Amino acid sequence: RLTQVQGLAYGLPLLSLAFLFGPINILQGMYAKHFGLSLTAIASVLLIARLFDAISDPIIGYCVDRYYARHGNRWPFLVVGSTLFIISSWFLYVPYGFDPDQGHTSVSAGYFLGCLLAYYLSFTLFKIPHLALGSELVGDSQGKNSVFGVTFSVLNSGGYMEVYNLSDLQFVYT
Repeated sequence: RLTQVQGLAYGLPLLSLAFLFGPINILQGMYAKHFGLSLTAIASVLLIARLFDAISDPIIGYCVDRYYARHGNRWPFLVVGSTLFIISSWFLYVPYGFDPDQGHTSVSAGYFLGCLLAYYLSFTLFKIPHLALGSELVGDSQGKNSVFGVTFSVLNSGGYMEVYNLSDLQFVYT
């Protein structure tokens, strides 16, 4: 059985990720208003990025599971994913060459796409092994509900909404 402290220790790293993932919903407005991208370019970038994310998630899940089967842990994915997520978040939210004193600056759609792809990829590199780890921490369904309940609470406190089907512990990405 997992204690409350252990459950909190499992969910707490997600708080920092939730703070970085929460503003993603207003990012389009920032890039249109402050960085000069057209709405058509932004919509195209978002479509490509989400399609990339839909394809990369199962591939990364497969790689994480294969690595776990061979080496017995998922730590390299957690470390690399979280580190790259911080870096990609910086470049996504504060575009290279942006001068706050000057205000408006021009950012290309290619830059936005590259940063967004890195952002989604690095988030997936962390999130998939972290969720797999959570389901392995306890053996019974009530314990798993507790672990993912803590995860859900931590993510919501950071402004990021995610849907869990706790009855059979399937992860649904929205």
